[in-house]
Amino acid sequence: MKKYFFLVTLAFFTIILIDCSASRNKEEQWEQLAISADEFTERKQYNDAVRAWKLALQFAEGNFSSGHEAITVSRESLANVYRINGNLDKAEELLIRALGNEEKRVGINHPDVGIALNNLGAVYVEQKKYSEAEEALKRSIQLLERADSPQLLITAFYSLADCYQGQGRYTEAEPFFKRVLESDEEKYEKDKTEDNLISLTIDLLALAKNYVLQREYNQAKELYQRALKIAPEDSDVFEAIKKLADAYKKQGLHKEANLLYEKVKTSP
Repeated sequence: MKKYFFLVTLAFFTIILIDCSASRNKEEQWEQLAISADEFTERKQYNDAVRAWKLALQFAEGNFSSGHEAITVSRESLANVYRINGNLDKAEELLIRALGNEEKRVGINHPDVGIALNNLGAVYVEQKKYSEAEEALKRSIQLLERADSPQLLITAFYSLADCYQGQGRYTEAEPFFKRVLESDEEKYEKDKTEDNLISLTIDLLALAKNYVLQREYNQAKELYQRALKIAPEDSDVFEAIKKLADAYKKQGLHKEANLLYEKVKTSP
């Protein structure tokens, strides 16, 4: 089955390239490659997504100037797939190059550089390179505050909160988790979609975890009980529940931890 699927994938790429050759310009050709790569990512077919984004990146580097946005998008998207697969070193390398690309394309003080810094900072957090992460994320926030991009700013707040929490700086993390929660509460009230509900649930669990680590157990319980009442069936939500359970276990509160672990075990 794997061999057959791989052959289908290669044939699909070949069709794309043939079709691209008939396109009117290079940007359209790259867009077609990027769309197909993004579809693989959305379907969680990550090995195929890696091959597809490599193809898009190769095309962009061979047909556009070194500062072209298509190169940045290709690098960041390929880095995201590597990050999902746990290959953080490759993700970091691509994101450093993408940052340099954006600084060359729009200048070091442009909000687009803030986006690239946030992407890099988030990977640094996962690598536990906290000093590098904090520097990148603070600079990202400074740049994004100048732009009318509240959702991008909220993403940077969440990454910085994670950075502080990872270092045990829980009181510094708290206001950033709260700002993220407030933003996503407003967003969900305006548009009650499944994606917005997932984000809200994860925010509640993340702030609850931060309270557990501060031994503020009453506040934590109030938040996680609210989260569990609304929690949709979603892998990211279950991962957030597990992280909260791990925090309770770390504090020696095994009863609370086991109740949360049971929620994850009974998930489909």
